[in-house]
Amino acid sequence: MSSNGSIKQRYTKSVSLWARKSKRLPYFCKDFKPLTIEAIEIHTVAPLAQPIRIQEYGVGIFNHASTKSALKKALKKGFLTIDGKTASTATYIHGGETITLTTPLDIKTAKAPDVYLEILYQDSHLAAIVKPAGVLVSGNKFKTITNALPHHLKKSELEDACLPQPVHRLDFGTSGVLLCGKTQTSIRLLNKLFEHQETSKTYYAVTAGVMPDSQEVFLAR
Repeated sequence: MSSNGSIKQRYTKSVSLWARKSKRLPYFCKDFKPLTIEAIEIHTVAPLAQPIRIQEYGVGIFNHASTKSALKKALKKGFLTIDGKTASTATYIHGGETITLTTPLDIKTAKAPDVYLEILYQDSHLAAIVKPAGVLVSGNKFKTITNALPHHLKKSELEDACLPQPVHRLDFGTSGVLLCGKTQTSIRLLNKLFEHQETSKTYYAVTAGVMPDSQEVFLAR
């Protein structure tokens, strides 16, 4: 070994594996912490005409926080720094800054969730899939559409390609068409369409009783 750091890293891996099997740590390595793996993404801000909040500017820039909600979570957890200082949702950028996203990775995410996804359409920019009922779009669970997408969709060959991400949500018990972005640009543009309510959705429901032939139903937002 060339350094104490590399010795400790390998030893921590071995201890971590041993602990998972035995569910306890040996008395002589109580001070060791499980090895963490981090993904580091760096972005340099181009000159800007006017200041903008980082939570608005950063959507679609980073592979591991490409959606607005994911970026907001990263900011709240302190994963984002600007010129070495931790950023918040209230931080403005003016141009020329260096933004760094450091995301702890879970080794489990390399596995494919047991989710069948029907692909209706896909190209280099986006994809339309059928979300099955009983599966979360995203969240802290392993079995989500977000975790399943990289294992079902073809990777975009475009320059700003990133991990595919859903750009809107469907409820846990709802099945239907779900749009997903495959590049930073498409995710940003699709997010704006939904944010400005420039899209429309049609829902079909199974009902009981006598219903009018046609009727409009307005859902509370």
